[in-house]
Amino acid sequence: MLAYAYAIILMLGLWAIGYQFGKRLLKLDEIRQLVLGYPLGLTVVGGVSVFFWQAGWSFPLLYWLSYGSGMLALSFSLPAAVKNIQQLWQKKNVLWQSLKQWSLLEYIFLLLVAGSLGLMVLWLLGVQPVVWDSLVLYDWRAERIAEGWPLVRFFTEFTHHSEFYNYDFSHPFLSSIWQAFIHKSGLKTSGLIYIGLIISAIGYAGIIVKNRLSWLVSAFLLTATAPMLEVVTQVYSALGFVWFWILLFFVFLDDHLSVNTRRGLILLFLITTMLNRQETPFWLVFLIWWIGYELWPVQKWRSTMKQALAMIVPTCSVFTSWIWLQREATTYILLPLAQSRSSYDPSHYASLEQMVHHPEWIWQSAWLITGLNPMFAYVLLAVLSSILGRRKTKLEKWLWLLLIAWMGMLFVALIFEISTSPDLWLQKARLLSRVSLPLVAVSLAIIGQQLKKRW
Repeated sequence: MLAYAYAIILMLGLWAIGYQFGKRLLKLDEIRQLVLGYPLGLTVVGGVSVFFWQAGWSFPLLYWLSYGSGMLALSFSLPAAVKNIQQLWQKKNVLWQSLKQWSLLEYIFLLLVAGSLGLMVLWLLGVQPVVWDSLVLYDWRAERIAEGWPLVRFFTEFTHHSEFYNYDFSHPFLSSIWQAFIHKSGLKTSGLIYIGLIISAIGYAGIIVKNRLSWLVSAFLLTATAPMLEVVTQVYSALGFVWFWILLFFVFLDDHLSVNTRRGLILLFLITTMLNRQETPFWLVFLIWWIGYELWPVQKWRSTMKQALAMIVPTCSVFTSWIWLQREATTYILLPLAQSRSSYDPSHYASLEQMVHHPEWIWQSAWLITGLNPMFAYVLLAVLSSILGRRKTKLEKWLWLLLIAWMGMLFVALIFEISTSPDLWLQKARLLSRVSLPLVAVSLAIIGQQLKKRW
């Protein structure tokens, strides 16, 4: 129980750091400070810890610095937060109506959401991840980091295995750092760190759509569907990845944010997704899309270029540091003819000429990305909501453009993936529950936009 107390206090400290960050730097209002404090704390503390750990700092030192900083921030944040909660509770537009006035449909959605959220919490509290890469690349790494392993020891340990020497370094370390915080607090399972993130996303959805039934529908799509339950119970390695993509697109839907605040949140959440997973260039397509959506219509080119560079330079720096990390790992290889499992190794895939002579790969990829993809149900629901919805806004049109671009990117990527083992193309469907997760986030944004307009 003492370990749980340490971990919960740590998480409250992370929330307090994010609360102060949102208040002082992003100028968020009270309710957004409360709701977005935890993901902002994870982003700031996690990003700083990853940087200094890779630079050679001891993780136990970083842990205690984070713990102490969190306690200090909590002492400043808690009185104001309690006061804000009391004020919000007294406002009629925040209070829910009496449960007696709820409709049967609202009761059903509430029960489904509560049941699914309870299942997620119990799973994350007490069950180890069950997928190989979740165990080895995330939770196992987290335990070693908590024990004090520096980055160089990971190099020397993993590069003795010819098949996996570079595969382990194609996955950034942010999730492992987060989970190491929990292991260092004394818990054997580290899923507790993600519970606050899920609750924050559900709470932010309520701020955006406002109407109670709309919020219940959004919460249902976030928690009570088979794909999202699979993310929590099976695709443990992508938990932070998908929830930060969801938060990022919710920022686009939030009409009460200033332009600078919105851009700051988008940049922070984008970098956080990159520090979780980078094996597919969702971030690059998104960055190009963002420049077109936000900056291309602007006529003041000098200020526009500054704003674009403010987004491009940090994201490219993160990508460059990741490439450096992979190359650094190769310098520790002691085995001859080691074969990398990195998905960016061109030698794994067929040439364009070979692909032209295998047109069946095209329809196989199309079937994988649609018929066999558990995440494609969200895309279909987004299509249905747009067909039944009202006149399309500029944002919704651009979200559809991004969704189509991401679908096209996955379509081409699957063709390359099929070329590695054509006879096993059906087995490639197992990858889709991980690599298709950003499709869920942008589909939810399209659906959320329709819910906002309808109610």
